[in-house]
Formats: sequence, C-alpha cells, structure tokens
Amino acid sequence: MAIILCLVAGLLPVIITPGLLFYFDVTPKVLVVLLGASAALLAGVFRKTSLSIPGRLFGFAVLFQIAALVAATAWSTHPALSFTGSNWRRFGTVTQIAVLLLALAASAVLARRREALLWLTRTVAASGCVISVYAILQYFGADFFLPAASYRAGEGAFAIVRPPGTLGHADYLASYLLCVFFSGLALRRIEERRILRLAGLGCALLSSIAVILSGTRSAWIGLLAGSLFLLWRLRPAIRREHGYGAAVVLILVAAFYFLPTGARLRARVHWIQEDTFGGARLLLWRDSARMGSTRWLTGYGPETFGSEFPRYQSVELARQYPDFYHESPHNIFLDAFSEQGIPGLAALLFITAAGLRGAWRASPRGAGIFWAGMFAALLVSVQFSAFIIPSAFFYYLAIAVLAASSDALGRPAVLPRWMPAAALVLLPLFLWFGAKLAVAEASRVAVSRDLAGHNVDGAVSHYRTVLQWRVPGSSYDLSYSRQMAQYSGAEKDSLRAMKAGAQAMEAAVRAVNYSELRQNAFYHLAILFAGRNDAPNTEKALRGALSAAPNWFKPHWSLAQLFVLTGHLESARAEAEIAVDLDGGKHPEVSRTLSQILGRVNSGNK
Repeated sequence: MAIILCLVAGLLPVIITPGLLFYFDVTPKVLVVLLGASAALLAGVFRKTSLSIPGRLFGFAVLFQIAALVAATAWSTHPALSFTGSNWRRFGTVTQIAVLLLALAASAVLARRREALLWLTRTVAASGCVISVYAILQYFGADFFLPAASYRAGEGAFAIVRPPGTLGHADYLASYLLCVFFSGLALRRIEERRILRLAGLGCALLSSIAVILSGTRSAWIGLLAGSLFLLWRLRPAIRREHGYGAAVVLILVAAFYFLPTGARLRARVHWIQEDTFGGARLLLWRDSARMGSTRWLTGYGPETFGSEFPRYQSVELARQYPDFYHESPHNIFLDAFSEQGIPGLAALLFITAAGLRGAWRASPRGAGIFWAGMFAALLVSVQFSAFIIPSAFFYYLAIAVLAASSDALGRPAVLPRWMPAAALVLLPLFLWFGAKLAVAEASRVAVSRDLAGHNVDGAVSHYRTVLQWRVPGSSYDLSYSRQMAQYSGAEKDSLRAMKAGAQAMEAAVRAVNYSELRQNAFYHLAILFAGRNDAPNTEKALRGALSAAPNWFKPHWSLAQLFVLTGHLESARAEAEIAVDLDGGKHPEVSRTLSQILGRVNSGNK
C-alpha cells in the first residue's frame, strides 16, 4: 500500500490528458484518486493498526467529515450535482470521500511503516520537480501541451503570464508547489547520500522559482509563513556563509526582476499594486458568508456554490466585476460553511485542528517537521483559494503525516469494524463513477474531432454516447450547444449547418435543466431564440437567466435591446438603466444603449 500511496502522490498532480479526455486537467486526476482509494479498500490497510492519539483524532475527524458530506448531499439543493461534482473541479461527495480515505490510509500506513515517509517525501519532490520545470518553461513561452494564450492576459508592457503547470490555474499550481518546496528541504535534511541531499535542495530551489513566477500572492505568503515556522522550530545556527548565500540569491533575484526576463513578473506586480485587496475577495467573502447563513445547518450541498451564489451576489460585487463567474468563495472554510453548513465547517476545523496539533508536536529531528512547515504554508495559501483534488489531497496528506509521526503509539484503531461494509459499498461506487466519467469524457473529445472533420453525423452519434454515459448531476450540454451553434454559423454546407443548428437548440433546451451554470444556459438559449426572431421565447429565456442571476447586467441589457425592437421603449429604458447600474461603467456599449434609448424616448415625447 505504501507503493500505491507514492504512486497517487506522484501521479496525481502531474497527470493531464489533452486530446484524450474533455476536461483533461481534471478528469484524469479524479481517476487516479478513485483507483487509489479502491486499492486502499482492497488492501485493507486499516486493519490491526496501532495509532497515536493524534492518529485517532485524525481518524475520527475524517469520519466526521464524511458524515457531514453525506448529510449535506442528502439535503442539497442539487443532490446529483453534489454527489458527482461540477465539471470545473469534480470535487463532489464521491471524490471527496475517496480523497479522505486515501489520507486515512496514509495515516495508517505511515503509523506501521515509518520508512514509507522517506519514499513519500522523495516522490513528492521528484514529481514536483517535473512540474516546476514545466511551469518555468511556460513562463518563458515554451509549452508542449497547452495553448499559451489560455494563461496570458494584458497587452504591451502590462502583459502578464500566469503559468498553470499541470494544475489548471496558477493559484492551484503555486499551492501545490509549496508541498514540493518543503519536501525538498526535508530531503536536504534527512538524506544520507550527499547527491540526494543536493537533489532535494535543487527541488526546493526549482519549486520556489516556479512559485514566484506563478504570480500567486497567497502562495508567496504561504511560502513565507511555512519558512518562518521552520526557522522558529529549528532555530538553525546562522553562519557567515549563509549570509553570503542569501546575498547572492537576492542579487540574482533582483537581476532577473529588473532585466528583460522579469518583464512579465514586473507587470504582475503592477497588477497587484493596482488591486491591493485581492480583487473581489472581500466582497466575495462577505456575500458567501451571507449565503451560508441562510442555510446554516445543512448548507446548499457540495459543489453547489457556482449555481447558487449568483442569487446572493450583492450589487456592489456585481458593479465591480459585472461579467465574472465566481466558482467558489476562494476560502476553504467559507466553502465548507456555504456548501455543508455548520457540520461541514466544524468537520474541516476538526481536521485542521488535528494538523495544528501534529505540527506543534512534530519532532525537529526528522522529516515530520518539514511536513509541518508544509501544512503551515498550505493552511495560509488555501485561505485565498478553493480546494481542488490535488490541493485537498496534499492538505489532508500533510495532516495524516503529522498524525502518524508521533512516537507514542496507542491502542489498536477500531476501523476494521466498518472496513468490510465500506469496501462493499464504495468499491462498486468508485469503479462505476470512474468508468462512466472516462467514457463520457472520451466521447466528448470525439465530438470535437468529428466536427473538425465536418462529420456532423459522427458528432451527433458520439454525443449520444456522452448522454448515455455521463454521470448524474453534470452536463456537457451547454458547451456542446455552443460548439454546434458556432459550427452551424460557419458551415457552408446547408444540410450540415441545419443538422448542427438543430442539435444546438436541442442541447440548449436540456442545458437550462441540467447545467450547473443555469444563468449562462438561459442566456445562451436566448441568443439562439433571438437568431430565430422568436421574441417571446427570447424574453422568457432572458427572464430565466435573471431568475438564476438577478444582478447580472447582461440579461438586463439584452432585454433592453429586445424591447427596443418590439417597440416597448419605456420597458427598454427601465432595463437599460438597471444594466448600466449593475455594469458599473465597465462596458461603454451598455451606457451607449441607454443613451440611444433615451434619445428615442425623448424624440417620441416631442
């Protein structure tokens, strides 16, 4: 089982499958976690394990979290979505249970086999080195898998690059690389061979460079917090050569920053100075807390934030970020509170408390103290981001390591009593979920491949397979409808264009019922109806978008334009005034629409 744990820890962050699975940076990570958890259940790693008090505390905290997840899913506003998870991170109840079971397995294995911690630390460092090099190459414009335009923003001197590595976004990459940094430091301390100690130091150096180049403030603060924790606990003797080394590093960093190589990093610093308080964070946190308080006991259900939050988004937040989708509160505790209520928040706090206790008691002699520094860094970083599968896995894994690193072992854990029943239920569930997800995602990729070859019939056939195999709660209908609509507008063959257009409308109608982004699904449906000059259904779809996201300016703006075309100028003015207010002056065309409507109203009054 130690080998399986190392495989999961090494493969999970690095695996991506562009061209094979539709959500190529999410779904393969789900499959790794499901297979790893299945292997843990089959191996029965929890049997006859003696755990310390921190180990038992962590075990009870994990069981509490699983119970809170199941309860929140049962009372969810979208139970199927909560069960299987959203497309953007697939962190529903099934996946979260798999991650928690792997962390529990890690705690049990490391309690029995202390030497496994060395191999686990080596694995994290080695895998992270590969990702660090890839992220550094992305910063300099070399990417073998992803289009560079997808993680670049701005123009000219203010153009920035936020390398995502293999984690989907720079924020998630940087949080993960904190684990690599402290794993490298651990190897620098505990390895016996000099070449391995130097390799560990190299891993720490590479990962720290990648963290800096990611432009992620939360990870910068986390790196500082974890390093200060280690300095406080280890109290290393500072010699003259350390000062010389620090001076050399500072000179190199300054040279990189001020030379042309640091242009994009300087641009990122400029963006940060223009946005000192982290963009929407403060308003987002306030609105998320208000949302959670309305269902404080049960929450809205795991993975429901993206679909439920637009109804609670304040006018102030809408004005500042009028056309922005907030997929999470960007704080793990607010995420737990809004989606799982007080029980979910308490469970996460309980698990975190186990980590804090383990970090406080970690021995400064071995690798455990560096995992404590890792946990401290992660704890700070995830206050400004959401859990995705890799970040959640390593957060819980760090706590599991700390829970298992106590010298004093206690009585045997009682976990074998529920292991057979858990395996009987969870093994088929994990295999069913993974198989359906893999087939649906591969078929969705085949749809895009067919359309690229102008094979509309093949695309339709493959999408039928998607519908047959997709997991409950999630939907590919919105992306499929948009793709078909775009193809229909560009296709010169009238028959193929007609077939694609019919598919676009059919999928758009399904999307308003099944998509996790109902406001976007309704708005897209309105566009399709408008293309058919169907004013009544266009208005109905726009009203649906507003019911899902009342403070989104775009449906109000579109309604104003629709009312102009149908001759309802007073209604058009009312909607345009709301749109201008909610837009906050971010889009000049919205204000221009209101001016044009007022001009027509005034000329009509004369």
